Amino acid sequence: MKPRLALLCLLLVFAFVSASLSAAAVPESGPSSSYDDFLTYDEFVAQVEAGAIQSATLDPYSRITGTRLVEGKPQPFSTFGVTGTANDVLLTRLLKQKNVNVVLKQEAESESNSGTLYTAAIFFLPVVTLVLVFRINAKLNRLVASAAPGAVGKS
Repeated sequence: MKPRLALLCLLLVFAFVSASLSAAAVPESGPSSSYDDFLTYDEFVAQVEAGAIQSATLDPYSRITGTRLVEGKPQPFSTFGVTGTANDVLLTRLLKQKNVNVVLKQEAESESNSGTLYTAAIFFLPVVTLVLVFRINAKLNRLVASAAPGAVGKS
């Protein structure tokens, strides 16, 4: 019984560590890392007209990111346009008239392979740990059964 208790403790430790690492690897969802950084499209256009937007990156999927001035300090922002913003001639014309540095992305950038591999490894760690724990448990059970054939199941 003691090998099973030790194995159970080991399993709990691995499960806790794996869950902690998995939670740390999950990126935040949503348009930006902070709700303070998100602007509605109307707020974005109003800040462009007021001259508060310094730079903007437009992609074909309506996402707009960049920097804006808040109390004289640059701050990141993100928003979503109504159409594919990289193809919106009126928006790009307004941004250029207001001297905003504009970057047009024609294709969505893919994640780096190292980030994808790291995330996949973190998510598969609990599965691999469970498989190994069950195999070790099965071997311990066979070992105990072969050492004392009449003692299996007795305390």
